[in-house]
Amino acid sequence: MKLIPSRRSELKNLKLGLLVLTLGMLVASAYATYCVLTKGEILQSNPKLWIVLVGVYIFTALSALYYLVLEISYRKRRRTDW
Repeated sequence: MKLIPSRRSELKNLKLGLLVLTLGMLVASAYATYCVLTKGEILQSNPKLWIVLVGVYIFTALSALYYLVLEISYRKRRRTDW
């Protein structure tokens, strides 16, 4: 599987799907931050929850970065009329 699809329609569909995923992960990150601020005692006693929390933040950052890459390539293709 290619990271950036060759067809413009596939690129547009992947970009839209990743936008939905990124928005969902941003909501999850905001909720995770809220939980850290309000329920810090539970997180301090369980290090496995920190691993999950870090995973949520990393996955959010990666999905946002991949969305930006797809957005840039989509704009370039739109300008060159592939």
